[in-house]
Amino acid sequence: MLQRFTWLTLILLACAQLANAEAPGLKKIKDIIIYKDASYYSAFPSIVQRQDGELLCAFRRAPDRKALWGAPGYTHTDTNSYLVLVRSRDNGETWTQEANPVDYLGDGNPPMLNKLADGRLCLTYGFRGYPYSIRARLSSDNGKSWGPQIVLREDGTDRDIGYVRSIVRPDGKMVTTYYINDEQTGPERYIGATIWDPDKITEITHGDMNRQLAF
Repeated sequence: MLQRFTWLTLILLACAQLANAEAPGLKKIKDIIIYKDASYYSAFPSIVQRQDGELLCAFRRAPDRKALWGAPGYTHTDTNSYLVLVRSRDNGETWTQEANPVDYLGDGNPPMLNKLADGRLCLTYGFRGYPYSIRARLSSDNGKSWGPQIVLREDGTDRDIGYVRSIVRPDGKMVTTYYINDEQTGPERYIGATIWDPDKITEITHGDMNRQLAF
């Protein structure tokens, strides 16, 4: 009985040491607050690193109506949501806010940042204002400014769409995934994808000069 108790004690001690040990090759350096504002609900960050080491992080921000205007309650979604971009030039130690890449999102949606082979930045996101759509924007100056909104599709039947994730294929084309529902599928949402070429988008010749369509 004593021998069994001794072995059990040794096993428990070994398990405790393993639980407290760091994973091989991993060592946390520090936790950093990139952005914080008590009057706003910030969520869903996406980060990329440029070739020169500079970091850019995009996220969705929505006003906290309770904090700002005394509303009885609050939610992380709001019809005045938009996307924010912050930049770090010192390996993530400090961050500065840039001009917003998207000033209006409807109820808001998480962004996805990608770096293209030619150095441009690609931002994809769900647009929860009418028309309910999946969109993208491109930047040729490292996020200082952004081109027109590229509409990948705008056939969503209600605002509950988006949460995009995008990758760059070896041939340079983008694959953007999301959830959505449309008139053909009915109310049930499905996981969809749009394959598109950031080098081949429509030329704006009339109408809204801030919106392009992907071929």
